[in-house]
Amino acid sequence: MIELKSKSFKTELYRKAIHLSSLWMPLLIISMPRNFCIILFCGLLAANFLVEYAAYQKMPGSARCFAGCLSKRSATGK
Repeated sequence: MIELKSKSFKTELYRKAIHLSSLWMPLLIISMPRNFCIILFCGLLAANFLVEYAAYQKMPGSARCFAGCLSKRSATGK
């Protein structure tokens, strides 16, 4: 396995992986029935609104829910 020494290179690989992971949406739209996609994307939109509202209101525990995705520093806002 290749060891990555440069943090900037490793960060760039993570960024590219995030961009490539967004390809699932158009592939799903092409391959799945229309009603399934509508229900799925409406559910994802509603979940996004809930997360954004919780972050806006600074609800207790909202940052803790996403601590695995965020660093501790950005989750606490410090």
